[in-house]
Amino acid sequence: MAKRVRPTALGILIAASGWIVSLFLGVLELPAKINSFMEESPKTTQSAVDWLKLDTHYTGQWTSSVEDWIDATEEERALAAAPSGPVRMRLRVYGGAVEGEVESEGLKERYIFNNLLLEGSKTSDGLDIWAYDYVDGKKTGFAKIHLSLTDEKRLPMSFQVVQGGMGLPARAKLYRTATDISEPIERQPNMDFLKRVIEQRKAAEAVGKNDEVGH
Repeated sequence: MAKRVRPTALGILIAASGWIVSLFLGVLELPAKINSFMEESPKTTQSAVDWLKLDTHYTGQWTSSVEDWIDATEEERALAAAPSGPVRMRLRVYGGAVEGEVESEGLKERYIFNNLLLEGSKTSDGLDIWAYDYVDGKKTGFAKIHLSLTDEKRLPMSFQVVQGGMGLPARAKLYRTATDISEPIERQPNMDFLKRVIEQRKAAEAVGKNDEVGH
């Protein structure tokens, strides 16, 4: 029986960094329309059918930030300051289907972009959605999120990561700041992150070559 070779830490780093670089290059080549799926939706006029299909309870711009709130509670401030927060979302729920974007401070620090795309569906107890991005031209999920409205005073929306969650807070309370969803969340590449990954990859490859020479 052939002996199973375990991957080394060096190999894992090189593979992971290569994936990050391919992700960055792959996303940059995508058409701009991927991140502007809601820009062409009607802003001021919609047919009666559209209004019936558009879920106005969830559709809008949402944020967990309470920075400018004088009367924010301690719990609200604690959730907003949780690791990877605050978080901002843009949602459109139409005919039971969910589309949108999510941005967080955690993504800005630990991912190659500041935001991820969203898609999912409305259920009996809220919204079940996936935060995803395109890797080598294919959709890749990063986190499964459940959203639900509560009956509290300011009617916040409950945000909870139920699977995955790289760069997103485990839970948060979101407050709607606008019902106009025509303005997209601007996608910005994290050049510092990309630079660090490339430098780490080069260093790992150099170590690998030295090990080969030594043997």
